[in-house]
Amino acid sequence: MIKNSIYTLLFIFLSTTTHAESQSCLSGDADKTQLVDQLAKAQNKSEISKAITAKYNLNNSQSTEADAIENCPKCLEISQTSQASINLNQIKDLSKNTSIKPLFKDECLSAVAQIKTSTNQLLCPSGEKTKKSLCVTNDMYQYQAAVLNDFYQCVKAETNFPVTPEVLFEMYALESGFRPNYAYGGGVGVGQLTSIFVKDIHQKHRGQKFLKQIESSKNESCKIAQPLAAKDLKKQPSLNNRCDFIQYGEGFERNTLYTLVGLANSWEKDIAPKMKTFNEKNKTNPALKRAQQLALMNSYGPGGRAAARAALRRLSHLEPTDFIAAIQKPMNTAGGKNLTEYTSRMKSKQERLTKLIKAPTQSDFDNNGARACVNTSL
Repeated sequence: MIKNSIYTLLFIFLSTTTHAESQSCLSGDADKTQLVDQLAKAQNKSEISKAITAKYNLNNSQSTEADAIENCPKCLEISQTSQASINLNQIKDLSKNTSIKPLFKDECLSAVAQIKTSTNQLLCPSGEKTKKSLCVTNDMYQYQAAVLNDFYQCVKAETNFPVTPEVLFEMYALESGFRPNYAYGGGVGVGQLTSIFVKDIHQKHRGQKFLKQIESSKNESCKIAQPLAAKDLKKQPSLNNRCDFIQYGEGFERNTLYTLVGLANSWEKDIAPKMKTFNEKNKTNPALKRAQQLALMNSYGPGGRAAARAALRRLSHLEPTDFIAAIQKPMNTAGGKNLTEYTSRMKSKQERLTKLIKAPTQSDFDNNGARACVNTSL
């Protein structure tokens, strides 16, 4: 009887609390709900989306009573062992505290949503272009941060690339502001992937091995990403259908996975070999990790691997702290090409965010940058 009452209270709480608030637009027009509707559909039908929603206790309006109960095991444990009744506020706290958190804090994601862009947006599955300001919500951003956390943990377990969550926040804030549907002639989706980038991941001598590692991984963190990697290894997706890299359910998720796999590929094949002497010389320097991260991020930019390697040739004689300062400033060649365009733009975007992030994270962000945006439970 007590257990049934716990079920009832928990379901009422999870199905009624702040749904209207979580669906309010962080930015965009309230009547342009295409992305909101698309996510709700994915969480009903896509195995990937359903798995992410359950694992991270996102508790959106599509959650079933069984899902809600399953994601608060501590509530049931207390009721079964102590026969104590639990009130609604306790259930709220227990449900919140026992779930796995998405990668980034709400205040930071909300701030990113305020940055405007003139880039075209795609409506999927039609692929129609629009410049309308589509509504983006906290539910959307939390789902995206959950996918990113899950796939990041998988790729991190299977590779040795030096990327940390705060660097991913900096990158996605610059690329798309975490909006999954932005696209132009080159880049597509949340990671603004290009055809060259996608093809590189599927090259046998380049990134394909990382997809195969994920497909065959025994690591629990790769469980949700595995079917997607296996599917793409059987049939390589093409950016000719850009919704395959945008739409919730598989497209946004593919975009996220490919961004991470592509970074792992670039680190192993392009950047780490060029930093071998630098890394050995500075292996005890606490600033080395940040220098490695920025060197890798620089290869993600418009200049690609060539610009990143050229920048490394100029900077490798510096100490890590000086390296970090230099790679975040414009570095022009005699012909006027900026070798550090990406990392300098990334820094500028973070400086803009200092004025948009609100308390309680604001002061921490001012002092520690994007590190303040990462959930501390990770």
